[in-house]
Amino acid sequence: MEATPGADDGLFRGSFSANGLRLVTGSLGTTARIWDISGAEVAVLRGHSGEVVSAALSDDGSHALTTSRDGTVRLWGPKGESLAVFREGSWDVVSAISPRGARVVTASGDTAHLWNFNGSEVGSMHLPDDQIGVLEFSEDGSRILGVGSKSVRVWNDSGTPLSGPRRNPGRLLGAKLTRTDVVVLTERDHDLLLWDLAGQLLAVLHHPSAIRSIFLAQGASRILTTAVDSTIRVWRVRSEDVLRAGEARLVRELTPEERSRYDEALPADLQKR
Repeated sequence: MEATPGADDGLFRGSFSANGLRLVTGSLGTTARIWDISGAEVAVLRGHSGEVVSAALSDDGSHALTTSRDGTVRLWGPKGESLAVFREGSWDVVSAISPRGARVVTASGDTAHLWNFNGSEVGSMHLPDDQIGVLEFSEDGSRILGVGSKSVRVWNDSGTPLSGPRRNPGRLLGAKLTRTDVVVLTERDHDLLLWDLAGQLLAVLHHPSAIRSIFLAQGASRILTTAVDSTIRVWRVRSEDVLRAGEARLVRELTPEERSRYDEALPADLQKR
C-alpha cells in the first residue's frame, strides 16, 4: 500500500488484523478508515467528535475498535457500521479488543471497564493509585493485562483479578503477556530487568546507557530497546524455560543504515534528536 487517498487531516496510529489482510487507521480528524492490503478503502468510520488516537482490529478483521479524544470508544462491524459506543467520560482513554471473543475493555484513570460487543457492561477493574496506560488481551482472550506508570495487574475475561497490583524495583517500562505468565520490564542503573508476575527476577539485560523506549514482540520473545546514546538493540528470549533460567542475549546492534530505516518508522518523539 503506497498511499491512502482521502484520509483526512493526517493519519494516526493503526493496526493490522492478525491475518494481515486488513488495516485500520485513526486520524487527526474525527474519522477512522479500514483498508485492504492492496490499499483499497473498505469503510470510513464516522461518529467520533475528536481525534481518533488509536484503532485496532479483531483477529479476523471483522470488527474494528476506535478510541477518541472525545472520551468514547466505538465498535464497528465489517462494513463500517456502528455497533456500540463505550463512554469513559475523559479524553485520556485506552482500550483493547478481544482477538477471538466478543469483549472490549476500556480504561481511564485507575479504572477499567469490560464490555460485551452489544454495549452491556460485564464488570469493572481497578489498578489502585495508578494511571492505566496500556490494556492487552492474551492471544486466547482469557486474560487481560493492565499496565500503569508504576504497576501491572492481570484479570480474567470476566474482570476477576488474577493477581494483585505488582510493583517491581526500578522504572516500569512495560509488560507483555506470555502463554502462561507475564513478563514485566523495569530499568535500574541502565540495565533492563525482566520479572514474572510473582516478582521473581528472570533476566538482566546489561545496557550501556539509559533506555528511552522498548518494543516487545508477541510473548516477549524479542525485545527492541532504543537508548539515549542513539543506539537500537534487539534482544532474543528463546523460550520461557530459557527466560526463567535468567538467560537472554543480545542478537546484535543495528547498522547505521538499519538505524536510519527504523528511525523513519518510529514516532517522532523516539527518533534520534
